[in-house]
Amino acid sequence: MKLRSVTIENFKGIKELRFDVLDLEQRPRDLTCIVGDNGSGKTSVLQAIAMPLSIATKRIRYASDFDWHGFLPERISSGGRTRIELEVEFSREEIRITGELFQKWYDSLSSDFRETRQITAPSNSEIVTLIYEQNRLTSSENIAGLHQFLGHYYVKALAKSDASLRNLFVKLGDVFWFDQHATWEPHRPVDSVIAKTKTAGSNHGAPVLKTFVSS
Repeated sequence: MKLRSVTIENFKGIKELRFDVLDLEQRPRDLTCIVGDNGSGKTSVLQAIAMPLSIATKRIRYASDFDWHGFLPERISSGGRTRIELEVEFSREEIRITGELFQKWYDSLSSDFRETRQITAPSNSEIVTLIYEQNRLTSSENIAGLHQFLGHYYVKALAKSDASLRNLFVKLGDVFWFDQHATWEPHRPVDSVIAKTKTAGSNHGAPVLKTFVSS
C-alpha cells in the first residue's frame, strides 16, 4: 500500500493543497520529506493523510478517535467544508493476500451473522482513491474498495485461532506515525514513508519525524 497523490481542502489551516508522491517513472516514491518553518502546516498535512487511512484500516472509527498528540477534531473544518482525497496503490500480492484473508474471515463467521448482514468482498483494484468528507469515508470502488484496506484487520481477527497468520502482517499495508511524544515499534517494516522535519535553524528542540504507510 503506497500513496500516489494527496488532495486536501479546508483541513485545519490548509485551504487547498494537492501534490503527487511519485518518482520520475510515475511510481510511488519510497520516501518523501515535507520541510518547512514552524507553523507552516507540515503536521496538518500528515494528519490529513493519516486520519482517513486510520479510519479505512479500522484503527479508529471516527475522526474524534484520532490519537495524535495535540490533534483537536473540532478544528478540522474551521475553514469550511473538509474534503480529503488520497490515491493509494496496492501491489498484486497485497490484493491477493487480502482477498484470501477475507475469504478465511468470512468462512469463520457464523451462518446467522452472514445471513443477517450484507458482507462485501474487497475489490481487486491496483489503485483506490479514498475520499473523506464531513466525517464520512468513501472510495472510488465503493465499499469493496474500502475493504481493500482491511488486510491487517482480517489478520488480527483470524490470528486468535491461527497465530501463524501474523507472519502476513509484513506483507500488508498499514498506517502509523511517531514523534517526540510517542515511540515507534522498530520491528515494523517501512517501505513507503512520509516524513516531516523542522527546517534548519529551528530553536525548538530535536527534529520531529513522523512516518506513514508501510507495505
